[in-house]
Amino acid sequence: MPNNPHFVFRIIVGVVLMNLLVFGLSGYSLYASRVHYDEQARIETDNLARALEYSISGILDKIDLALLEGKTEAERQLARGGIDRGSFDNHIAATLTRVPEMGEILMATANGDVIAYGLKPGVRNTANVADRDYFIALRDKPDAGLFISKPLLGRISKKWHINLARRVNNPDGSFAGVIHGNLQINQIKKQFSSYDLGKNGMITLRSNDLSIVARQPETEKSTPGNLSITNQFNRMISEGKTSGSYKVTSRVDGIHRVISFRKVTNYPLYVNCGFATKDYLNAWYLEFYKQLALVLLFVFVTLASTRYVITSWKEKQGAIDELTAIRDELEHRVAERTFELQSINDDLLKQRALLQEEIATRRAAEEELAAKNRQLEHEITTRKQAEHERNKLENKMQQTQKLESLGVLAGGIAHDFNNILTSIVGNTDLAMAHLSPESPVREKLVSIEKAATRAADLAQQMLAYSGKGKFVVESIDLNRLVEEMGHMLEVSISKKAVLRYNLARSLPAVKADATQVRQIVMNLVINASEAIGDRSGVIAISTGSLECTESYLKDVWLADPLPEGQYVFIEVADTGCGMDKETLARIFDPFFTTKFTGRGLGMAAVLGIIRGHHGAIKVYSEPGKGSNFKILLQASEQPAELCGQDPAINDTWKGSGTVLLVDDEETVRDIGSEMLQELGFKVVTATDGQEALDIYASRPDIVLVLLDLTMPHMDGEQCFRELRLLNPNVRVVISSGYSELEVTQKFAGKGLAGFVQKPYRLAALREKLMATTISA
Repeated sequence: MPNNPHFVFRIIVGVVLMNLLVFGLSGYSLYASRVHYDEQARIETDNLARALEYSISGILDKIDLALLEGKTEAERQLARGGIDRGSFDNHIAATLTRVPEMGEILMATANGDVIAYGLKPGVRNTANVADRDYFIALRDKPDAGLFISKPLLGRISKKWHINLARRVNNPDGSFAGVIHGNLQINQIKKQFSSYDLGKNGMITLRSNDLSIVARQPETEKSTPGNLSITNQFNRMISEGKTSGSYKVTSRVDGIHRVISFRKVTNYPLYVNCGFATKDYLNAWYLEFYKQLALVLLFVFVTLASTRYVITSWKEKQGAIDELTAIRDELEHRVAERTFELQSINDDLLKQRALLQEEIATRRAAEEELAAKNRQLEHEITTRKQAEHERNKLENKMQQTQKLESLGVLAGGIAHDFNNILTSIVGNTDLAMAHLSPESPVREKLVSIEKAATRAADLAQQMLAYSGKGKFVVESIDLNRLVEEMGHMLEVSISKKAVLRYNLARSLPAVKADATQVRQIVMNLVINASEAIGDRSGVIAISTGSLECTESYLKDVWLADPLPEGQYVFIEVADTGCGMDKETLARIFDPFFTTKFTGRGLGMAAVLGIIRGHHGAIKVYSEPGKGSNFKILLQASEQPAELCGQDPAINDTWKGSGTVLLVDDEETVRDIGSEMLQELGFKVVTATDGQEALDIYASRPDIVLVLLDLTMPHMDGEQCFRELRLLNPNVRVVISSGYSELEVTQKFAGKGLAGFVQKPYRLAALREKLMATTISA
């Protein structure tokens, strides 16, 4: 033990510094843990607000669709001379069974008298709603859309609710009344109560003026219409934000919470979700007390150890003083102990040799440890690289799943949209067929037909994005396709942009839809022209073929696993403004656009077409350095085909016999029946596959079945199989908004007579049925 007067002081200073370090590290650990708990609460409330926003938006969409159906039925009856209250009551009651979230649907006349309810049979009240805000707003604005009211106490139901209303017009466009339904606030609260936000959590639905619509849990200040809001929330809404998170002490119940809010898509409502700080920090407080106990224990141990060391040092210092006194006595004996000391010296030399041997052994062990450390560093580097690859693959899978989900949604919307367009196009076709060329109405019908055609094009773009577009696959030569598009591309781009072609000769053919490939090229070239803008620039279109390995195909954009082999590519590069990483990550999102106008479906449709052809796309772009898009399609062994002439259409052809028309949409059945009757057929209809089977089994005079593919209860595919069991020779023509390629692949080799694409015109239906009859 050292004989140093500063030894005790140094021991004490060291212990104090060590304790301060422990206190600091413990405090930092608790602070980081608190930040983590706060961020986790914010993420969870944001996710819950997102889920509630989707749920409430879906409920309101269903109610709006029900109101549109009621509006259509009311205007249809008005066009026939007036509303049949009994029939209209039945229609509303049927709608309520399909939309259980609605409390009731009411129809009010132009003076506000309620004439139709969706209540139980025998229940009818009289009321006038002329003073309601939704009635006044819809009466005074002929072009008004959906109106959503503030919370109201129902005059008929005597319950709090919010009203959703639409204007009903007479055939001449004048105001005929309103149809409105309500969403019961108790229904919203019931849905809120299904979410677990802890003991002191909160969910609030607010209207556009931020007044309370519904709140869970309820308090004295949470009645509908209450305008109790926090400054943070009010400021964020004033700044135009549609989502966000903040911490605040509630003015309603005085509880401090982390709150996230989101605006309900397409509707003037906001949903707020909050976790109470004292709920989600319970675990943190337990961690704090454990940490504090450990720190205090450490302080106690170090202080006790320090005391023991100092006491021992003082005892040994006393022993040293005692030995110093003895040393003087022993010095005169040195001569007598020379031999003994020499022996001791020999022993020391031996110990030195042993010590040197031990040092050599330790050095060898240190070298071995260093080698193991290098090996461990190599393993850590390898694991980090593998983790990076795994994260990259997970991100790619998440993007793919998101696009697939949006693709399913787009395909479903386009399918329903095509059903509506079938009625519009068919009615327009029939009306024009029965009008004289000089009729003043013909010009209006032509405008309707053009608008319906543009709507059908939009539906096809949505189907293309979902990978279910209308494909007519053939072997094509990409060089010939690009050369044929040359003039159309020249007139479509800016005058300051120059087109350059680098077309590799002797390209293999590819199996693809020429029209869809032209759409890809046109979209990419127009986007390149817009990227160049008012400056001078070059757009280069290149073609070629290459052998693609598995590693090369890994870096393509959101493609399904592709086989190795020969691929043909078409590449569009420009010298425009380029894109940053944030823009590049979203270019294929539907409805995302960097332009001031447009639907934002161009690049989303391009990706859908490429995936529908089992191809891939590689994208490279930097700000100020332009962009490069390379499309990869699998090479085909078949030679390219030349486009043939369309067969002549016989406009006077008429059929005979009875046709069974099967479709779950009433409007499609109505217009389809009229078209078939126009073509000379007798028509019987069915709303689903099971009804179709029953009718077909009882009607031997049916010569053909026009069958919808997507229906409830029993879809077209199952119905087709059952019809073939009843009659192996039955002639079935499938009708669908999905692509002919996708549909016919399901029925390949099963005896399908034909396919007609929705929305279909009278001429298309005549051509398909004529071909089916002739082949039979």
